[in-house]
Amino acid sequence: MKSPLYLLPVVLLLPLGGCSSDSKARGPDPLATVSGFCQAWAELACTQKVVDLCAADDINACQSGQAGFCESIVPGSGYDPKYAKECLRAVERAYSGTGLTAEQLLVVRQLGGDCSRLIRGASSVGDACSKDTDCDTIAGYLCVTRPAGEGTCQIPEEVEPGRSCENAAAVCQEDFYCDGSHCLEKLAEDEACIDTQECAADLRCQGADTGEGGASGAGDEGGTCVPRITGLGTCESNDDCASGFCEQSGEAAGECFTALQFGRNESICKDLR
Repeated sequence: MKSPLYLLPVVLLLPLGGCSSDSKARGPDPLATVSGFCQAWAELACTQKVVDLCAADDINACQSGQAGFCESIVPGSGYDPKYAKECLRAVERAYSGTGLTAEQLLVVRQLGGDCSRLIRGASSVGDACSKDTDCDTIAGYLCVTRPAGEGTCQIPEEVEPGRSCENAAAVCQEDFYCDGSHCLEKLAEDEACIDTQECAADLRCQGADTGEGGASGAGDEGGTCVPRITGLGTCESNDDCASGFCEQSGEAAGECFTALQFGRNESICKDLR
């Protein structure tokens, strides 16, 4: 007797049930460690175009230098790969051209933008901090500061002009700053200040710390809101530069850049060969 035709689809579908072995064969996440993440970073940064423009010996030499640089800026403690892919996509976009804009430099040289959420810092909610990576950036916590005050780890809460900002998590809208109690309009050029946070977007507070600009500390006499540095110029922090990017090496003073082009003698190529 022939088998009924209605049984055939059941028999044909049976072999498709064994797909789960595929996921088991994939192995551990290559981005789970800083070294794995930085190798992926280096592979995306070292395009043939970058290798040629920077006059690297070859792609392997470029990747070795760039992986080492990556490991020097990604803290070994607290790294979490949850947002690693977003960061790597930004790295790939940045190195797809013949140079880097100030915005791209902040991402690939200082872990800004899409690379700002890689670290679970050791400080808890409300704990003191000096930079965002002291806090749990994976969960959205940042180091929220007040002029001439100590920062604390908070999830920022935007506050409208004139409203109270006494809550430690409060952050005033653009063009306003928190004086400790309310969101006030930022200061104009030549007005007295104690911190760059108080000055208008194109200004910095000069003289409140060492006389060279930058953030002040508690007890300072104060400074004056002056224009940020345009083009090339000596800087101590990103706040000094109109571009928002100050390239620094160790304790030495840095230099403001609006963009950097890949080239044999350019500083940006030092870590790409």
